[in-house]
Amino acid sequence: MKKILQSLIMVLVLIAAFPSTVRADMGPKPSIRITFEGINERYYVTLLSKERGYGPYENYEEGGYCETEGEDDEIFCRFLEFALNDDYYLINRPVECTDDNEFSWTYYPPEDFKVLIYLADSDRFLVTEAYTKYAFDSYYRYDPETNALINSYNYKGEVLSLIGRVIITIIIEVLIALLFKYKKHLKTIIIVNIITQGLLNLFVNMTNYYAGLLTTVILVFLAEGAVLLIEIIVYRIAFKENKAILYAIVANILSFAAGSYLALLIPGLL
Repeated sequence: MKKILQSLIMVLVLIAAFPSTVRADMGPKPSIRITFEGINERYYVTLLSKERGYGPYENYEEGGYCETEGEDDEIFCRFLEFALNDDYYLINRPVECTDDNEFSWTYYPPEDFKVLIYLADSDRFLVTEAYTKYAFDSYYRYDPETNALINSYNYKGEVLSLIGRVIITIIIEVLIALLFKYKKHLKTIIIVNIITQGLLNLFVNMTNYYAGLLTTVILVFLAEGAVLLIEIIVYRIAFKENKAILYAIVANILSFAAGSYLALLIPGLL
């Protein structure tokens, strides 16, 4: 059984770690994503920033930017003209959102912003009140009736994801416990995992919400190490044998590797 477990550990760790390395190297960036409803004409969108510059972006000044060789340049000049009379700044060019009804700023969007919309057919602007980005990836829905943004983050999905990860971990660790012939200790294992995995996955969700996937991936290894240490101590005391230490190590490695692999197959699971 020991050789089989060692082989499983090696395979699952390699499968889970390789794609994770590729994804981490891509460097997730903060974002603002807005979906639009009820705009029945051609329209362009950008964000105005409270700061004159943010990340790699700087405020467009009046001189030297407007060239009217094509329609896109003409529209950009219209945006610039509007922004010069607003207390927020134009730091990025507008994009047309007519076809997919979505606007995404996926590289250092401004923290404090307004949404500026140009309705091309009726030749008029709509500008929202000021908003502050609330999460690493902030999702909104634009309501044309109130000219306002509505938070559309999938909080329900995050809660279900958290519960799902805890359940999957408990199932895996119970199965491994049966291999270790710990049937009489299943109640203890389930209770310990509800506590440790509940806290761990709450930490994962909160870190991902505020800091993004890359920071979460880095910190989750430290958190997993703390969980492993706690479970080693608890199981060693409760089971009164050194084999409990091996069980804690094997169960945590396998559940973490399997959970990571499932998160790659089902992106919303993380």
